[in-house]
Amino acid sequence: MQSEQNNRRTPVIVPCSAGVLDLGVLLDSKLSIRQHISKVASTCYYHLRRLCLLRSYVSGELVIQRVTSLAMSHIDYCNSLLVGLPSSAMSPLQWVQNAAVWLILGLSRQPHITSATQ
Repeated sequence: MQSEQNNRRTPVIVPCSAGVLDLGVLLDSKLSIRQHISKVASTCYYHLRRLCLLRSYVSGELVIQRVTSLAMSHIDYCNSLLVGLPSSAMSPLQWVQNAAVWLILGLSRQPHITSATQ
């Protein structure tokens, strides 16, 4: 009798999710990468804000090293998924890169970034 009950399986209902995280990449139900880009930008800004507080206490070389390891590595991870996206989707990551340059060069947000990098 008990073996018959064990053989009967009750259906399992798995709820749908608005997004899925796989290997650190967020994808929504339409396989859009916008959620991932937003999360990466948010994480990078967090690290850049923390580094900005330390900038006056450490050398410029250490700032470059930390920006590269903490912020830019997040952008570089799985960047092949970003190929072919429109520039409007990529702009948050471009803003992160601009903020990283401002931090490394010790600039205020006022000058345009292209004049600072030339």
